[in-house]
Amino acid sequence: MRPARSPIFRGLLFLVLLLGPVLIAPAQLSVSLVADGLSVSGGALLAAASLGLHGSTEAMPIDIDKVNRFDRLAMFGYSRGFDVASDVLMYASVALPLIIALGTSPDQAFAAGVIYFEVMSRAFFAKNMLKFLVPRVRPWIYLAPTTGAAPEVFEGNDSFPSGHATLSFAAAAFGVTVAALELPSGSPWFVPFTVTEVSLAVITASFRVASGMHFLTDVIAGAALGTAIGIALPLMHTSFTGGSVGKSAAPLKFEVPILAFAL
Repeated sequence: MRPARSPIFRGLLFLVLLLGPVLIAPAQLSVSLVADGLSVSGGALLAAASLGLHGSTEAMPIDIDKVNRFDRLAMFGYSRGFDVASDVLMYASVALPLIIALGTSPDQAFAAGVIYFEVMSRAFFAKNMLKFLVPRVRPWIYLAPTTGAAPEVFEGNDSFPSGHATLSFAAAAFGVTVAALELPSGSPWFVPFTVTEVSLAVITASFRVASGMHFLTDVIAGAALGTAIGIALPLMHTSFTGGSVGKSAAPLKFEVPILAFAL
């Protein structure tokens, strides 16, 4: 009889299985001038169009007793300091993957840049679309009568998901995935880069909660969304496109390792 596994243990094993093929993938990035040219143009148009999407401006209920127990564990009034700090950290996390170009050839740097634009434009569109479709009151509004603090620009009904978390984790996931694919095996830069990029994303998400701009579930949803996009697009450009710009890419083989039976 197989011993019972805790949910946390199963979750960690699943994460290893998910990231395993990324960390050992014998592939490199490539893009197609035609297909990815259309993809970049379409992503730019979607991102631009999503700027016109706004959460509902109608009055929404703000009964704190109706906030779920998990989100009430970390619910804060508005803090301008954390709000500004989260902006700075998000921009830093988005800029950091660009340094990968310093350790790759020009054709690979170009391919990575194209894919990164696709990642960020889609992450930007996805978070704006969800904010429009799923209006949610921000935490600081619940506490404003007590704290008296509010941001200069009113953003009341677009709490879900966290855009900062979405973009930061999309950048982190892209950066780590591409670093695993492109940096030489055993590169001393891989671990410091990964730790820095992931730390920036996590701290950015944490500051969004501490600033009173988001609930815990907002940043978790944003992190999941950004991570999925940031991993999926680079992998698609190694296994399916076979583009002409960048080094040839051997198909990825997703074999189920023996570790899967532990689940």
